[in-house]
Amino acid sequence: MNYSDEEKKIIIHHTNRVTNQIEKEKEIDDDIKDYEKRIKILKRKKAACKGQQTKSKKLINSIVCKKFIQECPDDIIGMIIIKLYNTNYLLFDDTKSIINKLYKVSKKFRIIINELFNFIKITQYKTQQILLIPFQSNLGKKFNFKILEQLLYIPFTKNTRSLIHLFVRNNKLSIMKYLVSEFPNLNINVPTIVDGWLPIHNALWFNNNLIDFLINLGIKDDWNFQNGQLSKFDDIYHYIGWLKIYKKYYSDESSFNLENFKQNVKDNKHKIDLQTTIDYAYLINCEENIVNLISQIYEYLNDNIKNIYSFEIY
Repeated sequence: MNYSDEEKKIIIHHTNRVTNQIEKEKEIDDDIKDYEKRIKILKRKKAACKGQQTKSKKLINSIVCKKFIQECPDDIIGMIIIKLYNTNYLLFDDTKSIINKLYKVSKKFRIIINELFNFIKITQYKTQQILLIPFQSNLGKKFNFKILEQLLYIPFTKNTRSLIHLFVRNNKLSIMKYLVSEFPNLNINVPTIVDGWLPIHNALWFNNNLIDFLINLGIKDDWNFQNGQLSKFDDIYHYIGWLKIYKKYYSDESSFNLENFKQNVKDNKHKIDLQTTIDYAYLINCEENIVNLISQIYEYLNDNIKNIYSFEIY
């Protein structure tokens, strides 16, 4: 196609303009990239400023909190803790429990919490985890010592075992020694409701090292219970005879002698009269939240009993 000289000039002119615009566009793109880098640098600097602000606020907060803990009257802190407890009653979420966290903060908080709450402290072997479960009566007060003991006798699960049954069943001698030291008249003859089993039944069945410990506290020998649907026993001696046949336990008479066993029970029988009667109807009827709490504790212990090192009740 033939163009006139004038047309060629126009074409060349606009071609050069397009070329120049493309070059300018590249320059602008380079500028954009440069500005984007600068923006990123500025954003990082801004983030650093915010980080320093946060760090400073946390430092100030820690100083203020420390000062507050040192100088605030105990009764004011107690009111705050009670308010937190009533609005955040997390029975078994120990990672989020405000009372658990406060208990670990300072001696001052521990003293106040001890004054405000009864609590159960559970320690596990492997993780050395301490789980603190605070509780009060519905009236917002601590239980007295005698009522506190009744928590150990409340029956749970389809087998209606108490916490005492649970510890004996799992051979927790150290825990039972602690409970006896804390509650000198502890009733270790608490029966299950379903079939009348006493804790000594669990000790004998599993042949654990709580047998002598329980006998020395003063066990009953006239207990009447149903072992499953087929076997019924009038006393502990018939049960042992059946147990020796059924489980082939105590084949070595030197390690277990029935006559010695009878004499040991007879020698310690007088101690039964000193032991606390079981009277937890008040708790079951009037303190439903506490019964539910103990039920959750039982379930927790039942699932983690092998790793439980200590169980303390205050």
